[in-house]
Amino acid sequence: MLPEHRIQTVGEDACAELPFLIKLPGHPFDAVTLLSAKVDTKGRICVRQSYYSVPVRLARREVSGRLGASRFDVVHDGKVHARHQRSLTKGTVSSGARPLS
Repeated sequence: MLPEHRIQTVGEDACAELPFLIKLPGHPFDAVTLLSAKVDTKGRICVRQSYYSVPVRLARREVSGRLGASRFDVVHDGKVHARHQRSLTKGTVSSGARPLS
């Protein structure tokens, strides 16, 4: 039984839309948010109200960040300099970067 405001079922609408859908790309999609931040003099950056450690040699420089669902990568000059587990709590400080290989 259809609700009063529906003319067709969801399945009928899906069949009508099928010819207009495009195929998904054949390559994997990297679902990250690209961010930029300035490294402070203590070797930290603040991203979404959480602090992440960065090598001190990058102090006062602008770095890029790749924020994913479970990890955060710090990138400078095309190289990943730090990799952290993403913090989900505001105000935390993450200094335990995983070693990069």
